[in-house]
Amino acid sequence: LDGGPDDIAESVSTAGMAASGLEDADKFVQIGHLYETGNPMLRFLIKCYRYFTIKFFNEFLHSHSLYYWDLSKLYDLFRLRKNNYDVIIANDIVTLPLAVNLSKSARVYFDAHQYAPLEYEDNARWLKYKSPFLLYLCKRYIPQTDYCTTVSNNLAAQYEQLTGREFDVVYNAPSYQSLPPSERSGTVIRCVHHGVASPIRKIESMITAFKELGESYELNLLLVKSDPKYYQEMITLAAGCENIIFHEPVPTGEIPRFINRFDVSLIFIPPVNFNYKYCLPNKFFESVQARLMLLCGPSPEMEILVNKYNLGAISTGFEADDIKNSLAEIDKDIVEKYKKEADKSAEKLSAHLSMQLITKKIDALCAE
Repeated sequence: LDGGPDDIAESVSTAGMAASGLEDADKFVQIGHLYETGNPMLRFLIKCYRYFTIKFFNEFLHSHSLYYWDLSKLYDLFRLRKNNYDVIIANDIVTLPLAVNLSKSARVYFDAHQYAPLEYEDNARWLKYKSPFLLYLCKRYIPQTDYCTTVSNNLAAQYEQLTGREFDVVYNAPSYQSLPPSERSGTVIRCVHHGVASPIRKIESMITAFKELGESYELNLLLVKSDPKYYQEMITLAAGCENIIFHEPVPTGEIPRFINRFDVSLIFIPPVNFNYKYCLPNKFFESVQARLMLLCGPSPEMEILVNKYNLGAISTGFEADDIKNSLAEIDKDIVEKYKKEADKSAEKLSAHLSMQLITKKIDALCAE
């Protein structure tokens, strides 16, 4: 938020790898572009450079600060310092040192999303080299912020234990959408799963379950092809099964309306790392806006909300048999009951309350 001494938030500036596209953004500063290139070979060399320098700074110089403040970051800092700000919102931990060093008399709001030091803890190399760097950023810079948020209660507790800073929880929820629960046609229970096609998500468990369930249950998959090889493996696995249908992914804002036609949203995210164990993903809230019954794996944060708002069922596990057994207990009446409950809770679980919390806090920060 860019303003002068006599006015509060007279304009909004954004900084990032690409423009936000927000209509209310008056200024845009591109950052990180010293490492952006369309040349594949140059991208590979830059990636190698970043990998070997973090090893060097970690193991020999023991200086995470030198690794962070490379030429690209210093150039970003120089360009951003040309403006004055009342409130600086840092998105994820890698932007927080920039925000703190820009702050001067400005207030800093840190939006953490995931718990950064353990984001890819299932990757041994990442855990050895990248996690200590992110741990350093958290310990050094989060205590210098004025306000912090993350996406679930367990992540907030972990950050607070590490840094001593209190975190509010802001759900990764979309805006409220006025959609009636769709009417079921026929006897088939139509299920849907949307998300990325990545081996870590174990989409094969759902496909295997539906191959065994048969034609009374239908699986609709909207998968972002983040791993084309894995995506093709899933198509091959489902070959010959008419009750498994692949759809092209739709833009994020259109997801609730598109999946509204189905009955049950399957949300199974195996707890392979800390963030996955305590996840509360956008697909959870998009499914509520779509007025679907939710069938989730035993993820603690999702289980709390499913039970609190009576949104559906929790499976005993994340494997194919767990999914199959849970679906076998669902009938038409159960589906209709939970779709109506989702409709009752859609406004409470939209972005509305979270945005009220954030805007109220930003107003207070601007006034300080």
